[in-house]
Amino acid sequence: MHSEPAIVTTALQEINPEGFILKNDINTASLIAAYQAIMMGATFYSSTINKVQKENAIKRLNLDAIDCHILTLLDKKIKTKDMSNHIDLSLSAIEKRKTNIKNRLLKDNGNNAAIVIHAKKIRLL
Repeated sequence: MHSEPAIVTTALQEINPEGFILKNDINTASLIAAYQAIMMGATFYSSTINKVQKENAIKRLNLDAIDCHILTLLDKKIKTKDMSNHIDLSLSAIEKRKTNIKNRLLKDNGNNAAIVIHAKKIRLL
């Protein structure tokens, strides 16, 4: 299988597989992890597949590195007021970016937890 983003994206959309491992990513540990995840009813995608999905989501949502950092901080449960300790932006700039992220991900409906859940669902985190 190819690791080109267009081919991977098409395969994921058309087939919606329970597991997807590229031959370059396969090893004993990943094969066992994939088997266990699928048997438990979850999905398993190899690291390259996850990377392609993340890159596609970032492009589609027009996110930059700072937006991705804000998502990571939200996932770590860092409060908005404390994010300026981690990002060289003012609190108001962080709040504006967070609002834009929420609008892109959730159409303005939801809190920080909902943002993180949706970001994980589309493999941004």
